[in-house]
Amino acid sequence: MATPLNIATHVITNGHTIEASAGPGKTYSVAALVTRAIATDDDLRIDNILITTFTRAAAAELRDRVRRRLVDTADALVAGTPNTDDVVLESLLANEASRERYARNLRRAVVNFDNATISTIHAVCSRILTMAGQVAHDSDAEELARRAVAEAVNDRLVSEAVAHDRIWDEARICKLVQTRLSNPLAETWFDDTRDPADVETLRALADMLDDLVSEVNKRTEQHPSFNDLIRRAEMALRGEFGDDIRRRFAERYSHAFVDEAQDTDQLQWRLFHHIFPKHDVAAVNKLTAVGDPKQAIYSFRGADVYAYLAARDVNNMSTLDTNFRSDPPVIEALNSLFAGKPLGKGIDYHSVSARPGAHGSNVRGVAPVEAIDIGDVQNQPQAALMACGQVVRLLNNAEVKIGETWHNVEPKHICVLTGSNSVVRRVQAELQRLGIPAVASGAESVFNDTTADDLQALFEALERISDPGRVRNLATTSFFGFSLADPRLLPDDMAERDENERDLILAIQ
Repeated sequence: MATPLNIATHVITNGHTIEASAGPGKTYSVAALVTRAIATDDDLRIDNILITTFTRAAAAELRDRVRRRLVDTADALVAGTPNTDDVVLESLLANEASRERYARNLRRAVVNFDNATISTIHAVCSRILTMAGQVAHDSDAEELARRAVAEAVNDRLVSEAVAHDRIWDEARICKLVQTRLSNPLAETWFDDTRDPADVETLRALADMLDDLVSEVNKRTEQHPSFNDLIRRAEMALRGEFGDDIRRRFAERYSHAFVDEAQDTDQLQWRLFHHIFPKHDVAAVNKLTAVGDPKQAIYSFRGADVYAYLAARDVNNMSTLDTNFRSDPPVIEALNSLFAGKPLGKGIDYHSVSARPGAHGSNVRGVAPVEAIDIGDVQNQPQAALMACGQVVRLLNNAEVKIGETWHNVEPKHICVLTGSNSVVRRVQAELQRLGIPAVASGAESVFNDTTADDLQALFEALERISDPGRVRNLATTSFFGFSLADPRLLPDDMAERDENERDLILAIQ
């Protein structure tokens, strides 16, 4: 049974998992645990701590938060300034005889902070590959990998057509290969109880996919993509020099924190467990996972919440049970709505409390939380109309507290989430019909837009400004607005064309 985490007294052990919903300060807690560990352990350096998270933006934020926490805590220890909202600082201040030592350890960490490893898992994998003497990721790897897939698939499909008279959908085969490459542990499965002819075809497809994945890996060996980094790093840890790499890695990092742990996959956990033995609480090297399986939304990018659930030790867990972000009425309503209701196998809702001293709601004129049953509505236009009706109601009746001042709710304060892109577009169209400004986000791929085409033309022209074809293509974009009928784009006379192209390049430059 998970117990509430006390960051002032928590003893870091290997394999510990900290679970929390949105708003309880997971990043705050990681920074606090790192600060307390460095302050109290004279032998621990910031270089010995590894912190990974899911995205580069999250890594940058985490890096900033950890550094500021080290600085602020050191300054407060020197000044003897208490802060009742910071239980870690209060616990350090309580030991007056050690305050100077704590501050010295923290300031040493700040001075050496450039050596801290707070990054994505891909950056960690690059470090492992470097230790193994292998090529790490380069800037052209993604494009090279895409080309390798396209070329390998094209070559194989031509062979299939000639040798076996089989015609495959090239786009679908490319997508299947990409999926396998992004999740190396995935296996191709099909229903072998189907018609024997179908089963034979599916077996041929499965064998072809295995061959294509192997072929692409060979072609990209010297240019590993992001998908490749994790696979190759894990292979390096199992390979000929694996023992040496593991030893060096373990010597460098005595503590590791995996933030947003619900967004990891099986291969990443396998990699971590090479250094931090799974479920070995007494291990010298300590791994702490921080996450929330309820927020596992990145399966389309390879994240596997079931890998996280398998990796965690239910007997070595704690929770963060205070929400510092939401209003008390919202928290109370959610506790009542979800209490005792699992959100998936092994994914439970843990009730939380509001932040100390919080009371009331920052919204008035409507209830803080409302659950509206619209019945079994299968008609999308009707569902969209109901959502728009609620938006109109909020705009007419609700106020929101910003700072100490109450303001009328405006369209910018409202977000409508739907289950499909088609409903998004219907809601947007209906709101605009009512004269309410509405912007649809996520309804279409950003690449299905003329802006994306214009940007591609711009980048291609910048890459090779001397190429007349690229310059002419750029000239017709919205950036410059030249017409295809402009004589400078399609002159008849060769000499005139050369002169006009020079003028056009100058005009664009």
